[in-house]
Amino acid sequence: MSLRKVPVMIDKERSLLFRIPDLTDLGRASGGKSMVEILNRLASIDLDVLILTLQHGLRHEDRRLTREQVADMLQKYVDAGDQGLQPILTALNEAIEASGIISRRRDGAPGEATPA
Repeated sequence: MSLRKVPVMIDKERSLLFRIPDLTDLGRASGGKSMVEILNRLASIDLDVLILTLQHGLRHEDRRLTREQVADMLQKYVDAGDQGLQPILTALNEAIEASGIISRRRDGAPGEATPA
C-alpha cells in the first residue's frame, strides 16, 4: 500500500501523513501506547492524544511544529466554527489507516496492527 496524504482544514488547508517513524515516535510520546490504544483515545476525544497525533501527522510539513502550536491551531479552529472536532478526528483516522499499519475490522473498529 502506498502512503497517501489526507487533507485536513485546521488553521489552513494541511495534510496528514503517517510513516512508520512518525507512528513509533507517537507511541513513545504517548507513554508507550499502542496504535489501537491511541485510536481508542482519539475516539473518546482525549485532547492530549489528539494534539500529539496531529503533531506527528503534520511532521512531514514542519518538523519543528510544537505541541503548543498544534494546541493553538485547534483552539482557533474550535473558536472559528461550529463543526466541533469530528472532521479532524475523521481525517486522523483516515491518515492512520492510509499508513497501512492499522487495518479496520468490518464493524469499523480498529483491528490488529499489521506488519508493514
